[in-house]
Amino acid sequence: MNAIRTGTAITALLFVSLSVYAAGGNRPDSAIKEVRVKCDQGQTLQAAIDRADRTARPLAINFTGTCTENLSIGRSRLAIDGAGAGRIVGQVRNFGANITLRNLTITGPGVGYIASGGRTRLLDVHFVDNEEQGLAISGNGMVFFRNGSITSSGLEGVAVKSGTLEASNVQIAENGSGIQATMAQISLENADVVRNRGRGIDASMNSALRLVAGTFNENDGAGLVVDNSSSIYTEGVDVSWNGSSGISVRFNSAADIVDSTFSHNGQGGGFGSGAFVSTSSSATFRDTALFSNIVGINSFRQAFVHLEGATEVRDNMFDGMRLVQDSGAVVDDPVSIPPNGSGTAVSCDDTESSLDNRSTRVGPTSCTDFNSQ
Repeated sequence: MNAIRTGTAITALLFVSLSVYAAGGNRPDSAIKEVRVKCDQGQTLQAAIDRADRTARPLAINFTGTCTENLSIGRSRLAIDGAGAGRIVGQVRNFGANITLRNLTITGPGVGYIASGGRTRLLDVHFVDNEEQGLAISGNGMVFFRNGSITSSGLEGVAVKSGTLEASNVQIAENGSGIQATMAQISLENADVVRNRGRGIDASMNSALRLVAGTFNENDGAGLVVDNSSSIYTEGVDVSWNGSSGISVRFNSAADIVDSTFSHNGQGGGFGSGAFVSTSSSATFRDTALFSNIVGINSFRQAFVHLEGATEVRDNMFDGMRLVQDSGAVVDDPVSIPPNGSGTAVSCDDTESSLDNRSTRVGPTSCTDFNSQ
């Protein structure tokens, strides 16, 4: 009996010891090293980082003032906090590390923040007046961006090439363009990509976009562009008042649009659709409103469109939906497409294009049925 109790006690003690070790309780390098940097008194963030590279301990740098410097970061377990008023005038580059920036502003020449690999958390970070991009991600870098903004960049607000961006509660506004993505994975929730001088988002070459509950409005170009075998999913977004089309889906790309609004697009003159689907691409619209555009939906060059649920296409300047060059559409009940500005609900500009209308709420069409060809 004593042997059993002794063995049990040893096992319990060993378990507690291992638990403490796993939590870092008895490791000398586990405690966070905190450093204060006063940039207005000549101290620099780079010097603080370089001095701490001799230890593996997590490093937390709290700084005040304006730091005019370019930072190169290669160590992980680093957090830099500007307490809301701290500013970095220069470029910050992450060479594959896992770091956190919070409560600060980045401005000045070049790119604001470059994530060349690694994982970055940006919390309450604001990029203002960067001469090039505000944020650039490459080399399979991952950036998690919360409660911040990117405004007035000379080029794109965000450029992603072979990387990942997950952002929520951010604004990307008044940049050369909003987001440029190539071979990228992008997820935005409650994001406002607005008033950019080019396109709101331009994603190409096998990129994937997920947009939930945001606005993509008043961009000088198209609100959203996905092309070259890319995909997009939207839910609860508003894409309105853009200079060109609200969304353009092109070159073997696909769109899944749910509970969203596309209105008043085409403000820059020319031909702006609520949705433009072309060149062997496809799009599904569920419970979505497309109104007050030049054309509601324009399907072009062997493209396919499927309208479902409470989707409505109304009050557009010309046709509600236009099918061109061997394109097709299926319209399920109870989708509504009344006569739009042209007096036509759906028009087919050639005999190869066709409509499968299964709704009683579709007005006059000039299309043949799929089954009648």
